[in-house]
Amino acid sequence: MIEWEPDHPETASFRCPHCEALVAESHKLTMIEAAAWRVTNPTDIGHAGFRLNALVSVLPNASWSKLAAEFLTAKNDTDELRVFVNTVLAEGWGAQSDEIDEGGLTTRAEPFSLEAIPVEALALTCGVDVQSDCLEVSTVAWDKLGGAMVLDHRQIWSGPGLASRKISPRASQSRL
Repeated sequence: MIEWEPDHPETASFRCPHCEALVAESHKLTMIEAAAWRVTNPTDIGHAGFRLNALVSVLPNASWSKLAAEFLTAKNDTDELRVFVNTVLAEGWGAQSDEIDEGGLTTRAEPFSLEAIPVEALALTCGVDVQSDCLEVSTVAWDKLGGAMVLDHRQIWSGPGLASRKISPRASQSRL
């Protein structure tokens, strides 16, 4: 965690989570060189994910004091703060919102599908995402205001990776 004296971002230092000492930025490069990647989700086999924020950057524009000053500028403007959280801290922005009443939302659902195309549908489009083992097919209806209504989505288990291979009669005779 980076800390600084109130209204003095130039005093920014790192608070060690283990010994709670304040560490000056002059030690940043030494800490980075001694760092190691650690598995935080050992149950997730076969997928590696990393997140690294600007606090470890050794570039001059990412000094702790400059980032602290940038935070102080952004903290009172939601749009600027969202950009700071996303780009500098490498974290997703969690906007505050009202709780959704699932029951109320369900009562507003409208029944439409390929069998019940809404009257306001002026055009239908079909999009296909080609995967190695399947095709993901979505059919969407569009109204005059550009509103989209998903009528259907399905997976067709075939694709370029599963294309049937023709075997000549001669080749099939040599296989058992």
